[in-house]
Amino acid sequence: MPNPARSTCYAFHNLKAGVWKGWVTMPLRRDGDQIEEIESFDDWVRDRLEEAIARGEFDNLPQQGKPIRIESNPYQPELDLAFSRLKNAGVAPAWIELDREIKTMQETLAKWLDATAGRLAAEATRILALEHVPATPAPAAAAPWHQRWWPFRLFVAPDDAATIDDDPGDAWQRWDWQRRTAREQYLARATQLDRKIVLFNNSLSRDLWNLEKMRLLPVKAETRFDTTIPPREYILRDSA
Repeated sequence: MPNPARSTCYAFHNLKAGVWKGWVTMPLRRDGDQIEEIESFDDWVRDRLEEAIARGEFDNLPQQGKPIRIESNPYQPELDLAFSRLKNAGVAPAWIELDREIKTMQETLAKWLDATAGRLAAEATRILALEHVPATPAPAAAAPWHQRWWPFRLFVAPDDAATIDDDPGDAWQRWDWQRRTAREQYLARATQLDRKIVLFNNSLSRDLWNLEKMRLLPVKAETRFDTTIPPREYILRDSA
């Protein structure tokens, strides 16, 4: 009959060593393709620091021997020391980095939308002006097929291209295609921005809930685009 005391001591020894399979799994450290079992990450980090200190890698560092400059953080004052160390190292907390990226994406998307709206508005004004020009007599024969198919219009002679562009119907079709393409591009960029906003909101602590940003949901993005660049029907209605 096994000795209970001896079994208990043996089990405790294995548990403490962290090698009793099924109870405790030793932590693994990956270094490239190599995987190493270590007893404790804390011990491993302490050993690496002591080795680096012995090699003199911490000698003559910037700000060595000078007092640590601690800047106050109005949002999380309990983390003043941590944020100050990050700032001195040129690193910002994750939510601050994400906030910068979101502002850049918002500015870029707004400028792109304004530029696209201006270009399409100018083209719509030109087409509306064509509709008020007296119609010219129709040519005796229709244009060749290679001129009617839009990819080959890039290679049409200047005189022929001007004739094709004078057709308001074709011009409106091209305008609709350009607006539809721009709308798809805008919604795709808005989706990327919304994902970044979700990541930002999730990175905030509970104390910073008031810094959460409004999401750019698909319905909101569609409304913003359609308001800035209305469809052809709205343009024709307003110009009537």
